[in-house]
Amino acid sequence: AVVRDAVAKLAASPVVEIVRNGGTVGSTSANEMCVVGTRNTQDDHDDNWTLIDYSAYRKTGNRIESCWNCPIECGFGEMETHPKGPYAGLKINPPEANTVITYGCRMDVHDPDYILKCFELLSRYGLCSDTTGVVIGWAFECFEKGLLTKDDTDGLDLTWGNGKAVIELIRKIAYREGSFGNLLAEGCKRASEVTGKGSIYYCSHLKGQDNLDTPRSCKAWGLGNNISLRGGRHLDGAPSSEFVDYSPEECEKAWGIPTASEATNY
Repeated sequence: AVVRDAVAKLAASPVVEIVRNGGTVGSTSANEMCVVGTRNTQDDHDDNWTLIDYSAYRKTGNRIESCWNCPIECGFGEMETHPKGPYAGLKINPPEANTVITYGCRMDVHDPDYILKCFELLSRYGLCSDTTGVVIGWAFECFEKGLLTKDDTDGLDLTWGNGKAVIELIRKIAYREGSFGNLLAEGCKRASEVTGKGSIYYCSHLKGQDNLDTPRSCKAWGLGNNISLRGGRHLDGAPSSEFVDYSPEECEKAWGIPTASEATNY
């Protein structure tokens, strides 16, 4: 009876409805709240978000069911690349929001097919989507600031929006190919220590671990991220109450304070 009641409550939740219909990519709230790191978090809002949100992807119509015994069922459907595009022929489970934000917003590339290709390569190589994207974003910003040149990047042009370079760097990191691939495989903290020139300023890390999240808008989320024992992660201690418009009464009942849903409230 307890389980049935819990499942019924989940089914009635507006948040569950969002993720069932669009996964974690199905909500624009993160962009509206300015927690979408763009161009290596130089900005926290992406004006072109709608080009890569859930509605922009091609769906095959094959529904992917939920993980075993999970009542949320956020596996909302298989995706595919355009049949005549450069990444034609790819059919894949949908990526999570972090992958879309990292390889779309962070690199300033707004191409859904390219994002699906990045996701496929990361899965095949067994690379962490978040940390791989953080070190690539660091490299792109260092290139923008003149701290890295083509002589350092194995000849790659790391200009914002160059998705082909991102895809090549994913491969180079996986194989530690070339001096630059080998450098980036160490993560942005170690890579910046080797590079010098003040490049550590553009490296987003916590306790040495590459950190995807930007803490400037959601204060409680940022606090949870920063005090995580493992660093650079939001799975322990970072609340999601800031992403839902709870009333003061609901906040008081659930957490004992009326402002738990106010992102900028300390």
